Amino acid sequence: MYLKKVNEKGGFRAHIVIILTIIIFLLVSPIFSPYTYFQEIVFRVIFCVTTCVLNIYFGGIFMEKNTDLFLVIDMQNVYTKGQEWACEGMDSATASILRVLNADVCPNVVFTRYLAPEYPVGIWKEYNKVNANVNADPFANEMIADFLPWTEKYPLLTKSVYSSFAIPEVKEMAHHARNVVISGVVAECCVLSTVLSAIDEGCKVIYLTDGVSGLSQESRQETEKIISYFAPLHTELMTADEYIEKCQKESESTIQ
Repeated sequence: MYLKKVNEKGGFRAHIVIILTIIIFLLVSPIFSPYTYFQEIVFRVIFCVTTCVLNIYFGGIFMEKNTDLFLVIDMQNVYTKGQEWACEGMDSATASILRVLNADVCPNVVFTRYLAPEYPVGIWKEYNKVNANVNADPFANEMIADFLPWTEKYPLLTKSVYSSFAIPEVKEMAHHARNVVISGVVAECCVLSTVLSAIDEGCKVIYLTDGVSGLSQESRQETEKIISYFAPLHTELMTADEYIEKCQKESESTIQ
C-alpha cells in the first residue's frame, strides 16, 4: 500500500490540475458571455495563466521529480565497533548516508535489516545455528541510533537472506525507480548480493562508494572493483556528495 501511494502521487496531482482547470473554465466563462473580441482575448489570457499556475503548483513544487530509490542496507548495531560482526568504516559510511538523507534529494528511501527466520531452509539452518548468539541479541539486531529517527519517516523492511531484493516491496519499488542507489553493509555480502539482484531485475544501480562498509578496507575495495565491471550500463559509482550534487543540478534544470 505504501509503494502504491508513492507511485500514484504524480497521477493524482495531474487529475487535480485537470479538474480545477475545468471548474475555473465553467465559473469564469459565463462572466464573458456573450463575448466581444476584447473580452475573448482577456478570458483566454486568464484561462491560460490560471492553468499554468495550477500546473506549477501541483505538478512542480510538490512533484517528486527524482524517482530514485535510496536503499540503506542493514545498518544495525552488530556491525559497529566492538560488536561480533564489526566492519571497517562504519562511522564514515554512516556519515555519508546521513548527508544524503539530510540533503533531502531522494524522496523514496527504504531501510532494510537482517533478522534470522523462525524456520530457515537449507544452509541457512547452519548459518543461523553458528550465529545464534547474534540472532538472539536485541541490541545487535537493532538499527544504529543515528538511523532510528529516519526509520520512523521511511519504511524499515526485514529480510532473512543477503539480498534486499528478497523483500517484495523493495523489488516493486525498484521497478518504478529510475535508479537504485545502494548504501549500507556488508559490502562483500548483503550489499554485493543486492547489487547483483538489482542488475538481474533490470535496474540501473548507483553505488555510493563512501556509503558502504565492509569486513576490511581491502575486501570492500575488491567488492567496489567487481561492481565497477558492470559500468556504465548497469552500474555507476560515485560518492555521496557527488550524488547529492547530481540530484541538485537535475532539480535546478527541471525548475528552469
